[in-house]
Amino acid sequence: MDTPSTIRVTARPLRTAGLAAVLLAAFAGAAEWAARTEAVRRRLGAPGTGSANASFDVALDRLEAAARRGPLDCLVLGSSVAYWGVDPRRMADAYRARTGAGLRCVTFGVNGLTAATAASLAPVLARRCRPRLLLFVTTPRLVPLAMGRDATRALEASPWLASQRGEFTLAGWLANRSAAYRLYLAHQGWMRESYWKERTAAHLFDTMTAPDGHGRDIGHPAGRPPVGVRRSRTCPDAWDYPVNPAPARGLEPLAALAAAMPVAIVRMPVPLGALRRCPARKAEVRRAAHALARWARGAGIPVWAPDPPWLGPDADYYDFVHLNAAGAARLSAWLGERLAARALGSNAPGEAALAAGAAASAAR
Repeated sequence: MDTPSTIRVTARPLRTAGLAAVLLAAFAGAAEWAARTEAVRRRLGAPGTGSANASFDVALDRLEAAARRGPLDCLVLGSSVAYWGVDPRRMADAYRARTGAGLRCVTFGVNGLTAATAASLAPVLARRCRPRLLLFVTTPRLVPLAMGRDATRALEASPWLASQRGEFTLAGWLANRSAAYRLYLAHQGWMRESYWKERTAAHLFDTMTAPDGHGRDIGHPAGRPPVGVRRSRTCPDAWDYPVNPAPARGLEPLAALAAAMPVAIVRMPVPLGALRRCPARKAEVRRAAHALARWARGAGIPVWAPDPPWLGPDADYYDFVHLNAAGAARLSAWLGERLAARALGSNAPGEAALAAGAAASAAR
């Protein structure tokens, strides 16, 4: 007679699974702790968001770090024009000189960002860091189609941004809560052939971005004409600056945000010398400025801008789009004065600082 077999149930598999879970949790906790240390941060660079845009990742890293240190008085949002052109430290110096009080601002400038894409980011970033004022930096220049398309696609691929906009995914949830996962996103392509080239570019961008988000001096020699003038003195070769015929297109999120918090548009000047070589562009620039002003009035958003819109001396520019260190210092001081006038309830200061530079440039 066969002896009935019995199935013996032991707790060993459960113990093994429990031990594995404990070890995994310990590893995840250690990785998260390490990812938040300054030593790892210095070694691995700014954490990623899955955006494939290093300038966005670095800008967000600077913004989040500044917000952790305390409330922000203002957030400066825009493209590389804002990144190079608006220096929060210079703004704070000018503000303190008039009011005696401090000013905490951060620049959030992303390469290739169109005005419409920047406007769509404004509510997300405002919720994230809760600044007292949003300064939206724009320029009459039309962002090249391919550059704007690539920048927009890179941001739309970000699980961090999708989560901020209310789309739930596991990747988005982790990107908003885990420093270790953010570092993974920054280095997830380590097996790609282009990885080291991309990381070198990301490291360079990280290195030249100040803690307040401003791009450090790009080293354009003082007194040299902007890049482009040296190549040609004819129009349009001397000024690769297509003017945006619809500067208010896509800015609707700004109008909605302005109903909840103070928002101002900063319209950047364009170089005086370029228009001297391309006088026909003056009408295009002025039309764009008027179109933006009309939209802003309807939205209840003030526009801060020099008048005329091309009040910018050549000596202040690296090229016909971006200010150099001298130009950034001048414009940022002017913005600090505007903020001081707003805080004091007085009339906004005149264009003396910018006008003096423009007059000197015209005299040359």
